Amino acid sequence: MHPPFESGIVGQQAIAHYLQQEAQNLKAEPREGMVESLDQEQIQIQVTGRAQTSWCGVNVLWLFILNQQRQILYTKIKLIASPQELLSLRRA
Repeated sequence: MHPPFESGIVGQQAIAHYLQQEAQNLKAEPREGMVESLDQEQIQIQVTGRAQTSWCGVNVLWLFILNQQRQILYTKIKLIASPQELLSLRRA
């Protein structure tokens, strides 16, 4: 998983730990999705929407790549904001 402002996180336990630490009280509001077939029988799913925490809200793009068995191979979270907005969100 590649969350904003972080290095890549690999493995189910590491991703679960990250989400327990960083995503508490996170409210995801998906609005629109798009599915695309990729090479090697993989599927790419893009979902746009909004993520809201107790301290901020921002537009987000979630990207998932699934294998033939519909297991998640790759996840990326992209904040859709201006550079100034992104800098104001970054924690020290």
